[in-house]
Amino acid sequence: MVQVEGDRVAIVRIEGELFAFQDRCPHREGSLSEGDLEGYVMHCPLHAWPFDVRTGLCPVIRGARIRTYALRVVGEEIQVAPFSGRVSPP
Repeated sequence: MVQVEGDRVAIVRIEGELFAFQDRCPHREGSLSEGDLEGYVMHCPLHAWPFDVRTGLCPVIRGARIRTYALRVVGEEIQVAPFSGRVSPP
C-alpha cells in the first residue's frame, strides 16, 4: 500500500504485471491490500466483496467499483498516476 496525493493505493503483481487500485472497499471501507487475491480478483477482508484489479469492477454487485490507477516502472521505482488513465512513457 502506498499514498498517492492522500489516497491509499494498493499495488499487486500478477504474472509479472503490476496493477494499482484504491485500497478502500466502497462497502465498509475495508483495506483491500489486506484481502485475498484470487487470479485478478481482490476480495475485501471484511465481507469478501470481490473487485477485478484490472478494471475496478465488482463482478457480483451491480454498480460497485473501485478506482484503478495507471502506473509505470522507471528503473527500480514504481510511479503511480494520481488519476485514472495512462501514464506516458519517460
